[in-house]
Amino acid sequence: MRTLEAIIPPHRVTGRHLQRVSMLPDRNHLSPFLRLEYTSGKQDPAIAPLERTDVPLYRGAESVTLVYDGTLTYNDCRDNSRKVSPGDVHWVTAGNGLLHHHHCDAGVCQTDGIFRFIQLQINLPAHSKTTRPRQQYLPHDKIPCWHLPEDKGSIDVIAGAYNDVTGSISTFSALHVLNARLQAGARVGFSYPAPFNTAFFVLNGTVTFNDRITINAGQLALLANDNPDFTITAQEAAVVLLLSGAPIAEPVEQQGPFVMNTPEEIYQSVRDYNWGKYGYLEE
Repeated sequence: MRTLEAIIPPHRVTGRHLQRVSMLPDRNHLSPFLRLEYTSGKQDPAIAPLERTDVPLYRGAESVTLVYDGTLTYNDCRDNSRKVSPGDVHWVTAGNGLLHHHHCDAGVCQTDGIFRFIQLQINLPAHSKTTRPRQQYLPHDKIPCWHLPEDKGSIDVIAGAYNDVTGSISTFSALHVLNARLQAGARVGFSYPAPFNTAFFVLNGTVTFNDRITINAGQLALLANDNPDFTITAQEAAVVLLLSGAPIAEPVEQQGPFVMNTPEEIYQSVRDYNWGKYGYLEE
């Protein structure tokens, strides 16, 4: 069975009203995934202006937003705009240059104001960093889903595959992104090639890894690259985000929203941004 390598401690960032938990594992241990941020809290526009909710990437990578509560508003420099509602997934490829961001939706703030969402940053292979920007939007009712026996829960297959269910998101490298909603007592097995970097984040509840190790809500479990198979058992109702992917064996240079392979490429990316080659986007 695959073993546990580490539990990544969260780095908490406090906004005016939103609490942000940022997971920053070593890039070599979780490539192609660069970063996971879990944001939760309540916003009231009568108290303070709406907060920016993301740390967007403008070139060389992808930003993935998964909404659990509340609604976000997306805008980019190409005049694209959309709402991202609970259960939806918004997968944005910055490619060769895209200014974009998400905000808490004012309509939700004026009702209950509750927000919970995860944002992932995913690296692109060098040959794909110059691809044209694109976005893939999956409303919750269109996400392929695998149902556990005896109504013990379900697994949304966002990218990659689980059992005989294949996700509909197109990716630039081999990876899997699954959102598991488990009832108490549900035991689920997973199997990915041992070289794939694999981790899971517990949003709600408490789970047991391989029937031995307890992982609590708010923790990111980083798995070793020793065996393909492992299990997750819900001690109580739980929501778990699982990530697994083939590592991108290339150097990574990151400066703010730019993720490239060399310092020279970073320099050029910043120059292109300063010269307005990505377009313009009002904050």
